[in-house]
Amino acid sequence: MQGTEMANTLSTRTIAEHLSTLARLLEAEAARADALGLQSVRDLAREAREVRALCDLLWEADSDLPVVRRDDARGKVVPIGAAAS
Repeated sequence: MQGTEMANTLSTRTIAEHLSTLARLLEAEAARADALGLQSVRDLAREAREVRALCDLLWEADSDLPVVRRDDARGKVVPIGAAAS
């Protein structure tokens, strides 16, 4: 992809990399909670596993997701989630 089109997409692999960072943080929190004897260890570990599973799915998908949509009424490109004007 080139030009404007590249800025209008986000790779699922990029999302997976960010979620992998989140999973590592959750794992670190679980280890910290375990060291402190807190009860949240299981929840944090479960959340880390769920995030890792999502990372794997997104990495394997290896596709580009649109981050803008075209307002059909005016032919204008607007961010996803923005109200059409």
